[in-house]
Amino acid sequence: MAYEQLNLLINADNQLRRYYLYKGLDLRSSAEFNKDISSLKISIRGSDSKNETLNCKADDSFGIFVDKLLAENFIKSYDSIDKIGIKLKVPSSRFLKDLIIDDSVIADMEFAKSYSPTLVTAQLEEIYKVRQKFPSKMLAGLSDSAFNISKPAKAWNYGIDLYLADHLDIKRFGFFGFSSQFVVDILRSDLPDRLLICHISDTGIGLTAVKNGKCIDHTSGYVESDEPFSGQSSGSIALSAVRRMKDHMNLNDYDMTIHLSEFSGLKGLSRSALSMQNITAQSKNSSAESKIAVDSFVYSLQKQIGSQVAALGGIDCLVFTGTIGASNAWLRHQIVKDLECFGLLIDKDKNIKNNNLEKVSEIHKRTRVNKILIIPSKEELIMAAKLRPIN
Repeated sequence: MAYEQLNLLINADNQLRRYYLYKGLDLRSSAEFNKDISSLKISIRGSDSKNETLNCKADDSFGIFVDKLLAENFIKSYDSIDKIGIKLKVPSSRFLKDLIIDDSVIADMEFAKSYSPTLVTAQLEEIYKVRQKFPSKMLAGLSDSAFNISKPAKAWNYGIDLYLADHLDIKRFGFFGFSSQFVVDILRSDLPDRLLICHISDTGIGLTAVKNGKCIDHTSGYVESDEPFSGQSSGSIALSAVRRMKDHMNLNDYDMTIHLSEFSGLKGLSRSALSMQNITAQSKNSSAESKIAVDSFVYSLQKQIGSQVAALGGIDCLVFTGTIGASNAWLRHQIVKDLECFGLLIDKDKNIKNNNLEKVSEIHKRTRVNKILIIPSKEELIMAAKLRPIN
């Protein structure tokens, strides 16, 4: 029997840190650290499957997970780990492909941190923890933008001076590549020609237009706030409006970026610290601020769907994915209910019944040609596959 690598994977953003242990393409254990409640939920798989939740700080989450793997005999020692991979979302053309993380990569990430502080800071924190715990192990950066490189030249640019854009490397790099790749792989045997993938989670919203299996456009851009507004992020907003808020709150550039990334979106509109799931629940119970927040969010997303359908020249299939896209039936219905002009009509009963985060589900009306699917995202499986051949 061929040797199967034992690899660690890391997916870090400003709110959540996720860790995975894979043997080949078989998930053996996972953990999720939630910054808001300072808890680490560890899931152990196998004949004696179990879950455990621990209170800890972000600085300790990775070390606690690795030590738990030792205690549960998933690894005999730190040397049992073959490779470590971390998902990278960095606004730079250097990060459009997978790479080995060395000092020069870290230096580029430290530079990019000024422009994308929440995401890049979280990734760097995990990189430094890995280097301390596994100083001699290979650490690979796995690009979440690589799936997007197939889009045409016209889809890369902003309406700014081209010399500056090229010289400063300001392009619509886009993210959500692992999520999109997973959906495409799942549908590979019967892949729609014009596919629109709608990824919705508390930490980000992204639409990806896929034509004949290749990305042709997406709604995410240079940094995490350059996308439809989400649970915490403002989305794209006029520079003059940003300057007005910055002056009013007396913030420097860095702190203003943090404000737009962590205290805006649904959280800002609803003036609530609750999760997106809870805010949508409140909006159904006549909370005025939550209702206007969710109505604005849905309207924004519907317009973005329209723009991506135009890029595709029509639509054959709409896929909901991401932790909220795959689990929130009410929100899916709100988004689709005004999209009948695109041949999209949701079946209310199917939509409510299909909230299983482990399977692909059809939720469209049978009388409609265009499909609407729920496909739970397993980005880590794509990451595991990409890490295996890297040396």
